[in-house]
Amino acid sequence: MSKNMPKINESNNIQLSLNLKSIEVKEFSFKTPSKEKEEEVLSNLRFDLTSSYESLVKDDIFNSILTITFKREDENDIIEYVKLQVEFVYYVSPLKEITHEVNKDGKVLTAFNNNNILGTLLGISYSTLRGVFFEKTSNTIFKKIVLPIVDPTVLFRNKQEK
Repeated sequence: MSKNMPKINESNNIQLSLNLKSIEVKEFSFKTPSKEKEEEVLSNLRFDLTSSYESLVKDDIFNSILTITFKREDENDIIEYVKLQVEFVYYVSPLKEITHEVNKDGKVLTAFNNNNILGTLLGISYSTLRGVFFEKTSNTIFKKIVLPIVDPTVLFRNKQEK
């Protein structure tokens, strides 16, 4: 742990204000397989989930983008059947009290002091993404797919920092 990193513990409670400011579907696409291949495609899809996020500390804004894709390998090709990308913007105040700056490869990034807070924000985003996926695919053959429940820490363990 860095010497400069502020700590939050039981004796240092910080009251946060958290509001979901906006949700925007950035991309939704799907490719319908032929009738003969529907069941084969549905039973052999690979699920991918990526996340990226950034914090605008001076404005108390936390922004995350989650992307899910369902792909299938066919002979010599990978076919993307479903893609959904959703952006979530949160107001988190006081953001500066629960974050700190880190220097990574010459770039200053904002890091959370407590991964439980980050996990909560990304967990809310992913749960909402599941609902958006359900709604967007309700009139397609992909309505049979139920997105798995995911441990939110997976979303920031291998994240793509903006």
